[in-house]
Amino acid sequence: MGWQQRVNGTLRRTVGYELNRPAGHPSRRLWPPEDRRVLRGPVIIFSAARSGSTLLRMILGSHTQVYAPPELPLMHLRVRAETKWIQIAMQELELTQ
Repeated sequence: MGWQQRVNGTLRRTVGYELNRPAGHPSRRLWPPEDRRVLRGPVIIFSAARSGSTLLRMILGSHTQVYAPPELPLMHLRVRAETKWIQIAMQELELTQ
């Protein structure tokens, strides 16, 4: 049994989902980049508090060709719920500002 089957078996048992490609979707191949850069733009990673994001930033920042800026304190970010529709939607979804 390959690793894909083991991963899908575990996912199926634990959360009831599995990973599959859409029907008719060809496998994508990455062509070698012309200037040795695979990514052309920034990569933004969002993570929950206390999930190892600082460790990940330190590991990425230790690479000579990767810039990992300090983390943004998004836990203090609030949503403005000024209209009645937004307030009702947030109440129905049991969300806070």
